Amino acid sequence: MSYATELAAISRTPVYLVVLTLDYCDEVFGAAPCAAVGSGDAKCFNTYPTCKDKANYNKITKDYRFSSADVPVNQTLLENVRPYVQSVTPLPTEITDNITVAGSVTIEFLDEPDTDIGIDPYYDGRTDPTRGTFWRKLLARNPNYRKRQVRIYQGFDNIDEVDYEQIFEGWIDNISHPQGGIVTVEANDWLAVLAEKEIPEEYDIKLVTDIESDSVNIPVTDETNLDPSGYIRMGDEIIYYASINGNTLEGCERGYFNTVAEEHSADEKILKVIYFAPQSGYDLIYDLLTTYAGIDAAYIDATSFTTAKDFDCYSVLFSAIIDERIDVWTLVFELVDLLSCKMWQGEDLKITIAKNLPNNPIRSYRSLTDADNIIIDSDSIDQRGDSRYSKVTMYWDKMACTSDEEMANYRRNNTVEDGDGNSANYYGETVEKAIWCRWLRPDYMDEEKVTRFIDNLLKRILRLGKHPMPTMNMELELKDSGIKTGEYVRISTDQIVDPLGASISNHCFQIVRREQRDTQFTYKALKYPLNKIAFMCATTVPEYSSASIDQKEYGFQCNTALTFADGTTSIYFTY
Repeated sequence: MSYATELAAISRTPVYLVVLTLDYCDEVFGAAPCAAVGSGDAKCFNTYPTCKDKANYNKITKDYRFSSADVPVNQTLLENVRPYVQSVTPLPTEITDNITVAGSVTIEFLDEPDTDIGIDPYYDGRTDPTRGTFWRKLLARNPNYRKRQVRIYQGFDNIDEVDYEQIFEGWIDNISHPQGGIVTVEANDWLAVLAEKEIPEEYDIKLVTDIESDSVNIPVTDETNLDPSGYIRMGDEIIYYASINGNTLEGCERGYFNTVAEEHSADEKILKVIYFAPQSGYDLIYDLLTTYAGIDAAYIDATSFTTAKDFDCYSVLFSAIIDERIDVWTLVFELVDLLSCKMWQGEDLKITIAKNLPNNPIRSYRSLTDADNIIIDSDSIDQRGDSRYSKVTMYWDKMACTSDEEMANYRRNNTVEDGDGNSANYYGETVEKAIWCRWLRPDYMDEEKVTRFIDNLLKRILRLGKHPMPTMNMELELKDSGIKTGEYVRISTDQIVDPLGASISNHCFQIVRREQRDTQFTYKALKYPLNKIAFMCATTVPEYSSASIDQKEYGFQCNTALTFADGTTSIYFTY
């Protein structure tokens, strides 16, 4: 039996398989190279906190496997499991206007007295190996469980483990102490790591002696964590050093990145500075995910990054000076916003990035209708009245050694505004979106090109935000469950109508949340405005109003004022 077959069956018994992967030592107590001495209860449990010879600790991992507590374990189909899983409560990933709410899950386990068989490698020599309960002992031996891997699979009592479907992968955030026989494990998906990690790393580095404003050799108390060459910050000055000799930074260039060279006194704190040289924004995001947040490349959809980067092959380069501590989450989603993208961890358990392109002509769309797909009375609309904005301002060319969200700390700003939307005949108020951009400067790139990129970006943002972008909540049957988070679909529904009262037809939506509930799936879809791209073309090409849906993806003829026959205005952007 396959997972899909059983999921669609009228009668079935679901089973969860949860795998926690914790640290473990690959050595044997007292056998070389392990030099630990002792016997019986004095032996370790092959974990670092219990290790008696930490110099020879050899870290590998060990899987702890658990299945649903209310289903008898069939050891021929599901081996080496403890039936402790009481419940699994997921909170799915949700994409919210270029930012993502990271997915998480709460798992409740039963706790009971345990013999330690298969857990304690030195079980036979213990005085009383049956003491205590499973979770109390596991926590005592593995207090360093945080950020270790969690995998969750879903299957049924009559299918083999190889046919289970993986529904979550992430890391342990917290394990509660057993209470009333219940232990709660809280886990987050890989994106949540970004909010946990701050850069630059903070080290205890100080200046050894007083230095003048023109000193080119700078003695420091500890050079261990500094790069062979790079940048440091003291006060409001950034200094470049070419090399390190002993504990002295040599070949220093003072007052770097337009800061002012100053005198500094002994014991002044030194901060490591990270400089991201001009490069593709997609390469920067990938580097932040892997190098700085420490996410394994196996959890990143590299193809999605390559596809988006190839599409933006004529885009500008991005660069930043990180001279005070900031979380990686902020840096990553600043770039995601600037690239007009969305990023999330998808159902394939990989971090994915995609352009905000509801009218991509090479994309195939699934169609959803009230009659054929949407479960009756399951759909509703959130108008999201607070999601509109009529003015977008970007503050850019940020000065080094200054705070992020103060206008005075940026040398330039660009603004676009929708006068029609602000008028008394429309919304009657200005709602501004401010973008604080540390990633663009004119000192490494043609200023005209940067300005053109910014203006076009702000116009795209303004077009999306001119009117509120509603979301549609709906439930779909199992047959439509292949629709994934981030996917674009075309929806025909009477929940939204035009001014004449006609139901919208084949309108573009993006799936921003997906949640499984037994054999039904709950979706949230974001409605996009129509993007009418105008091209001057031969008269044999149909006018927009009479074109097919697929033809409209490419854009249609207009007059020299870039308007269509019905009087509506097109959008037309260039880099």
